[in-house]
Amino acid sequence: MPAKHSFTSLLRRVRVPFRTKVIAPFIVLGLVLTLAAALAATQIVFENYSERFANQLLESGKLAAEMMVVEENRLLEGLRLLAYTQGVPQAVLSRDADRLRELTFPLAVNQQLEEVEILDAQGNLLFSMRQGPDGSPEQYQFASEGGASFSNAPFVRQALAGQADARGDKFAGLIQVDRREYFFIAGPIYGGQNQVVGAVLAGAPLDQLAGRMRRLTLAQVTLYYLDGSPLASTFPNPQPVDEAQAGQVISQAGAAAFQRQMGSSRQIDVLNTGYEELLVPWRARGETIGILGVSLFRNVLINPSVPTRIQVVGLISLVLILTILAGWLIANAVTRPLAQLTQASREVSRGDLSVQIPLPGSNDELADLAGTFNDMVASLSRAQTEIVEAYDNTLLGWSQALEMRERDTASHSQRVTEWTLELARALGLEGEALTHIRRGALLHDIGKMAISDDILLKPGPLSDEEFAVMKQHPVYAMKFLSPIEHLRPALEIPYCHHEKWDGSGYPRGLKGEEIPLSARIFAVVDVWDAVSRDRVYHGAVSPAMARRIIEEGRGTHFDPRVVDAFLELLPSLEAKGRTGHDR
Repeated sequence: MPAKHSFTSLLRRVRVPFRTKVIAPFIVLGLVLTLAAALAATQIVFENYSERFANQLLESGKLAAEMMVVEENRLLEGLRLLAYTQGVPQAVLSRDADRLRELTFPLAVNQQLEEVEILDAQGNLLFSMRQGPDGSPEQYQFASEGGASFSNAPFVRQALAGQADARGDKFAGLIQVDRREYFFIAGPIYGGQNQVVGAVLAGAPLDQLAGRMRRLTLAQVTLYYLDGSPLASTFPNPQPVDEAQAGQVISQAGAAAFQRQMGSSRQIDVLNTGYEELLVPWRARGETIGILGVSLFRNVLINPSVPTRIQVVGLISLVLILTILAGWLIANAVTRPLAQLTQASREVSRGDLSVQIPLPGSNDELADLAGTFNDMVASLSRAQTEIVEAYDNTLLGWSQALEMRERDTASHSQRVTEWTLELARALGLEGEALTHIRRGALLHDIGKMAISDDILLKPGPLSDEEFAVMKQHPVYAMKFLSPIEHLRPALEIPYCHHEKWDGSGYPRGLKGEEIPLSARIFAVVDVWDAVSRDRVYHGAVSPAMARRIIEEGRGTHFDPRVVDAFLELLPSLEAKGRTGHDR
């Protein structure tokens, strides 16, 4: 055996800890760095701290102000959805709180609105929906009539009067509800002939807004009234702003540059800790409604002498040169496997569980880490496959449980799922979209679990009252499935499969391409299977009649493009014996 090969084999058998490989060359440099750090304690490191602190405080203030704009836009978007939802004006005029809840609750959940208030034209409360402390959709509290008086607020009266300014007919302001301060956006609800029939308010509690800004900026946040008294704060005992400084801050609301706001700052002491607080005007919908304060802990500054600066700079420069040179030489030999592992980890984090990295030739912790990583990824891949299979089997079990209850729709869900997937592929859908369509099709009638047997299993036609109850099953499906994050992308079919192309469907009366494509595809297949099979309330029709029903629904009940694709696909389904006809 060649001597070189024997030496290489021997090196591979000798186990040298990776830590030793990395640390040993830097031990001497570490001693030099210790000396440099001792000299740097005279504060060369912090010589520009004051400027950096000011910039950090300014950046935190910008982030907080921008977040308030984001919150305003979120509430404004939710308000518009609520005010312009079909049926809301009629429910306000008829003072139907139950109908208002039915129309607005799904929208409030989707928009994650903390509080919704609906008033009549006189400013009286008709319906209130308030999210619980944990922010869960199941914890919404509902009320109708009575409650807090909102019509005393000037911005609410502007909305009820149908006023408008350069920004539109939506206005913002602050209202205290149950001893808790809220930020609200108010807008009118228009009935026929553009008449104001009421107003809707979308709001968020200020303590939650301050907490979110705290998490975003890592600074303490306080919201003040215009007179400087605290509204909400992440401090346990916020200090008010004196009226003179509050007036100065408000007067800067029209300043051309944000940097000028640095003049409106103050030093405060909270729990024996010093803070610098930046105060800026809090504006919403073009009006100044309060003051926003952002505070950072201020460290003591150290001013180094000129000789110290020279010595420290010299030592650090020398150490940096030596460290960079040694690090470059060693890193090439040592960190290459780590780079491969890092790249493989990125691929895994993006969902690619087929990644495997080559094992290094050395016999150390890196080799163990690479092998363990490969084993871990393989295990994750197996676990993911098992979890997805178990999840899908659970969904199939739900659909089969519903079919067992209805008795005469056996295998309906599996049939329409297969046909819907084939039709979706024919229309160009692929990948993850097909997974969501499959789950949505299996669970399309899951809302019927909430329908009583005397309605669900009734032979013959349903009465108007019974049909009204039956029409709620898509809404029930939405309520059942929306809390399950894994199923939210599959909600389109359970929630929208009874919507019609001409807008006459339910539960929301969506029209045309407002209806999700997956629901439009499923609607055709669902009707085909329904008329082609015996049900308790009708017998199966012939294939020709079923085709005629689908064709007649083109452009009214169904999307014309989907109908065309279905009819084109139908011969291949018939050739496979998969069209669903009993005879």
